[in-house]
Amino acid sequence: MASSAQNKLMTNIGPGTPAGNVLRSFWQPVALAEELNNDRPVAAVQVFGESLVLFRDQDGNLGLLERNCAHRGADLCYGRLEDNGIRCPFHGWLFSTNGDCMEQPAEPEDSTLRHSVNRNLIQQSKNGMIFASWAKEIYPTPNLDCLIAPSTHNFRSRDSSTVIGCNC
Repeated sequence: MASSAQNKLMTNIGPGTPAGNVLRSFWQPVALAEELNNDRPVAAVQVFGESLVLFRDQDGNLGLLERNCAHRGADLCYGRLEDNGIRCPFHGWLFSTNGDCMEQPAEPEDSTLRHSVNRNLIQQSKNGMIFASWAKEIYPTPNLDCLIAPSTHNFRSRDSSTVIGCNC
């Protein structure tokens, strides 16, 4: 049986934890593409204890950013989609799909703050699923059978789970 310390080492998946760092090194499914098929393609996503906002811009590009604005922490899920980005509802900062701050209303023209707030994750849509990666080096998403099968043979689920007792 694992000790309390070993259990904590293997199961804590927050940012900066050993297990969390391992999981963040690989592509992880974060949403179904159909979740963004509506008039306002914005969705709140919770992955590994991190709150993120997933959105699709006017050109169809995906963006996956930290959910709280880098400026004052406002919830970007309530932001407006415009100018191929998402605009913070609080002070109007505009973030592109790659996390760049494109506009900072009310900030001085020579402010360099916008260059230090890029907080995006790399994402990729594959066969109806959206994957994210925190890794510095990006590897291609895996070609698993379930990801290359025709859509008539795919099973995707987000809201169901089964608990199977084991090692009890």
